[in-house]
Amino acid sequence: MTRAGIAGRVGSWPRGLFVVVAASLALVVSAWFFPPRVQFWDRRDPRLQEWSRADAFLKQCQDPLRQDVEPAVRWRLLPPVVCHALRLPGFTPLAFCWLGLAAFAAALAGRLDALGGSRAWAALGTLLFATSGPFITALGWLGINDGWYLLALLESTACRSCWALAAWAFLGPWIDERYLIALPLALLVRMRIAAGGYGQWRRTCAAACAGVAPYILLRAGVTLVRGDAVSSGYVASMLGVFRIYAAYLPLGWAMGYRVGWLALAAGFLSAGRGLRAAWTALAAATLLAVSVLAWDIDRSTGVLLPVYVAGVAAAARAAASGRPRLLALGLACVAVNLLLPYAHVVGFTLSWNRGPFGIWRSLSG
Repeated sequence: MTRAGIAGRVGSWPRGLFVVVAASLALVVSAWFFPPRVQFWDRRDPRLQEWSRADAFLKQCQDPLRQDVEPAVRWRLLPPVVCHALRLPGFTPLAFCWLGLAAFAAALAGRLDALGGSRAWAALGTLLFATSGPFITALGWLGINDGWYLLALLESTACRSCWALAAWAFLGPWIDERYLIALPLALLVRMRIAAGGYGQWRRTCAAACAGVAPYILLRAGVTLVRGDAVSSGYVASMLGVFRIYAAYLPLGWAMGYRVGWLALAAGFLSAGRGLRAAWTALAAATLLAVSVLAWDIDRSTGVLLPVYVAGVAAAARAAASGRPRLLALGLACVAVNLLLPYAHVVGFTLSWNRGPFGIWRSLSG
């Protein structure tokens, strides 16, 4: 069957079938090329990265308000509350984290299909993000709810309804504070790619503010009344150690998207001359802020997801308007990302993912 015939057949699929296939492909390829270090899971040692968050998450699922967990996760209450309400036993709540990653992959394929008008580019964009640091880390670490927060960030960027935006803005901060840091960038991109454009900026900002207000007010109130150390002491402590790992920021950022940074470059170009500088400045500020507050650097580049979505959609539209070679460039980006080694950068430590073919072993010693 010719390439055109395959594309035509895939194009005739119902969108639901397409997003399931695209998301499944992304998950399988990511797990095959960058497999989780399952040999460490049985140790259940909180000192290991793979288990430290699992230990905290499982404790929260038993009692979402308990305080004997690391400060970084105490306000990430929504997933543990859901698991607690469902009475999920034992280690079952850990599957809820992977469910979030699968839901995000499916939503990403669907949104890219709708925004770019190309099934090929939607599948390609989903697969390329699946080879990024934010996706690989969430697949390998237990108890990380990045899939759910990325889903909230994606929908805040691409959903058409302001009511839906308000709902996602309400849920997002309770999953991960990274959502709150990335929200201004998501709104700026949303007003470029979603219906209504910049003419709807008042409604867009009002909906987002209404959504996040309960979280901000409650957390500020707890901090002022009870002297919440999570909100005050944590920031001070991170600023203190930032100077130690600041030299690793370029490597951590590079490992975030790797060759996929080309998609973000396309996103910045799609902003247009008048807003390109604003997009770039806000994205840089967002990335720097999250890198100061969280020292798992490559994972934190997920806050730039809105620009990535805009870039893939722009590339899809450009390819449809007479630049078919862009698709070959996109395929090459995926291929290079699969072949390049990946290192999870946490502060000043590197955790190399060796991959299934042994290439990474020589690189990591």
